[in-house]
Amino acid sequence: MKILKPFFKISFYAVIVFCVISYVSLMASMLSSKLNNTFPNFSMGFPFTYYHQFLLHDNDFHHGFKRGMVADFLIIWIITFILLAIKKKPQTTNQQQ
Repeated sequence: MKILKPFFKISFYAVIVFCVISYVSLMASMLSSKLNNTFPNFSMGFPFTYYHQFLLHDNDFHHGFKRGMVADFLIIWIITFILLAIKKKPQTTNQQQ
């Protein structure tokens, strides 16, 4: 049970970070496509794009998921693990006087 608690804690934080990064990448992509007059073309995902939507003709939407979602989540999970490990690392102080 001791091993599961840190795993779930890291996974919880990783899911939150993944959702926030996905939302920010979506908003940035939508803003960029709006400014470039290519709206409603957008993509989602950072560092790998895992969803893309584009308008081919007047009413011909194309959309779909790519394979980057799992890689994005694993990268975020590893970074979250490293950051939490650094944060939890005991601070040694020099008590010699």
